[in-house]
Amino acid sequence: MNILERTTMRLSQKSLKVPASILSMAVKDIPPPSVIISGATRSGSTTIYSALSEHPDVSMSPRKELWFFNNDEKFQSGLNSYKSFFTDFEGEKVVGESTPFYLHKGILFRNSNRETIYYSENDSAARRIHEWNPECKIIICLRSPFERIESQFEKNLTQGKKLPHDINEKIKDDLEKIDSEKTNNFVYYNKYKTHCDHFIDVFGRDRVLFLNFKKLTENPKSIFETICNFLEIDNPSLLRIPKNLNSRSLYEHTRPDRFQGHLSTKILNALSLTLKDDVEFCQDLLGEDLGDWMRI
Repeated sequence: MNILERTTMRLSQKSLKVPASILSMAVKDIPPPSVIISGATRSGSTTIYSALSEHPDVSMSPRKELWFFNNDEKFQSGLNSYKSFFTDFEGEKVVGESTPFYLHKGILFRNSNRETIYYSENDSAARRIHEWNPECKIIICLRSPFERIESQFEKNLTQGKKLPHDINEKIKDDLEKIDSEKTNNFVYYNKYKTHCDHFIDVFGRDRVLFLNFKKLTENPKSIFETICNFLEIDNPSLLRIPKNLNSRSLYEHTRPDRFQGHLSTKILNALSLTLKDDVEFCQDLLGEDLGDWMRI
């Protein structure tokens, strides 16, 4: 029974209506977020979120993606508004959510309309999270940028977003605009060094856990042991680890006609040169050989 249900039950037993002020007090008892899965999109965040949701010491938001800290209107509504997403809280040690789009440095929205997207040099989801809880821990799972771009393009296109049906046309345009237009730019979204360095600068290296998506798919139990150690919670041996829920097969039936979702050799070469420093950065960050990420 969560905190609001307990309050409501006690008052209803006395035939009393639950005042809004009492409900507000109950929300205030919910702590600020202590862990946020901040990325990357199309990189296993749903799997991590789903497994943590089943952990007895963790209270994850019932809805996976809150899009709160990168939304001006929501963020300005205050901490209690954010806490209202966690009414299932029952005193768990860890409170958290997963919005992978938080990863992208400076990418914000004025409200819940995704067309209000803009770029800020001085503000970010990372800074806003830190403002509310400097002790919050961040989990970021990294995937080959080339695989991620193809996966994100397919998902966005099949969701009805306005994109050319050929991924190479989109990425060619994004490469040309990388310095002038960062919103809705798939190349900028994969500049891992920019985004990961920003979270490290804001929170400190010891509060940010970086994971390899490939290892998550190959050895999820080992990855979740790492996550539990990072969060300082027990690693239940029977914790159910769901399969990756971001399967491409979920979107195949809605692909438009003449869909081209694979990067051409020419675009791959240009993209590889642009993202070379980012792949090398991730290699050092993870302490792993990521040669399989490069496509040249």
